[in-house]
Amino acid sequence: MISKGRMMEYTSVFMFALLSLMLMFSEKRIFQETIIYFSKMGVQIPGDYKDFLLLWKELSSVVVREDFITIFQQKDKYFQFQVMQDLSTLELAKLNAFCLEQIEQAQAYLHENK
Repeated sequence: MISKGRMMEYTSVFMFALLSLMLMFSEKRIFQETIIYFSKMGVQIPGDYKDFLLLWKELSSVVVREDFITIFQQKDKYFQFQVMQDLSTLELAKLNAFCLEQIEQAQAYLHENK
């Protein structure tokens, strides 16, 4: 191919290969299972290319139900994710209590340091 000197064709083939490679990685990330982590630091939620950590001090409430998890930020924004696992009533109560405790601790810490 190089000896014929068709530079436009070479460029288009390499651009197509590069685009295909980029689409392969983006498809892998998009169709990856959504996993939300709750820790003492905050709530880690998935993003398009990297995961984000929402600190407890940035949140106003977290509601965990059998079908959805709703995370409310103080800036009148919220995130909602569908729950794909079967969670028992006890697990839901523990998770809601943990989130409420962490938010209250973060708010109390902010009020003490003002």
